[in-house]
Amino acid sequence: MSITKALIIKRIYLLSVNKLKRIISDRKWYHESAPLKVFESRLSDMLVLQDTISKFSIHESSKNEANKQYLIMLVTCFETYIREVFKILIDKDIISVSTISKIKKLKNIRFSIEDLSFIESEDIKMSELISQYINFQNLKEILEVFSLIDIDNRLDAKMKHKDDVMPSMPVKLKSMFKKSYKGIGEPLTKVEGKYLNELHKNFVLHRKTFTRLNIYHEIYNLLATRHKIIHNNIDLTISQEYITLKTLAVYEFIFLMDLIVDDIIKLKKSKI
Repeated sequence: MSITKALIIKRIYLLSVNKLKRIISDRKWYHESAPLKVFESRLSDMLVLQDTISKFSIHESSKNEANKQYLIMLVTCFETYIREVFKILIDKDIISVSTISKIKKLKNIRFSIEDLSFIESEDIKMSELISQYINFQNLKEILEVFSLIDIDNRLDAKMKHKDDVMPSMPVKLKSMFKKSYKGIGEPLTKVEGKYLNELHKNFVLHRKTFTRLNIYHEIYNLLATRHKIIHNNIDLTISQEYITLKTLAVYEFIFLMDLIVDDIIKLKKSKI
């Protein structure tokens, strides 16, 4: 066996071991709440912080740094939601093992006898295992995985009627801010914070024009920007308008995704 081939085999083995160990270590961070509630809770904290920062007279470079950190956290919240929903779909056998095998990246996963022993001893679920092999910061991979539930057509259908099924983001924010924002319950025009008022204006502006492809484009751009900040340490200038647009795209995608998943789960239950 050549040295190169031996190194590749060793790398694959170590990768498998690390992924399995990560599953166990990640369990302590598991959220009891539904993925959407976790997302909304974190988003509300982030927006309140941004609103608070906007009220202070600080250097523009500091505000820009806050904006960059906000984008990083927005991607983290997005990634966590998508991963947890994917796991739910597997746990409920909506996405079956035979269906998963259609994903090119998952076709050649291999485990050693030691791996299988570890998986059994730690009672690792299929959903925990498979989710380790998907990059939920890569939109192409995300869409490939969720094509298993026909995500494009389902999103298009929901977006035709989103005014009926999807509450205004500011309305949702008010319910999300019960513990963290003192403006709760006030009419939107009286809510403290220029930041949140601007968020509302942009929501109204873009809500009617957003299409599925618009949302995909904005999320793709968000993930690429986060990658540049984290991995290349590029000092980008992030405007408030940029943050608002990305927040709205992520919010709409996740809210409609949650409705879609809920519909699928209810349909499956009705057939039992």
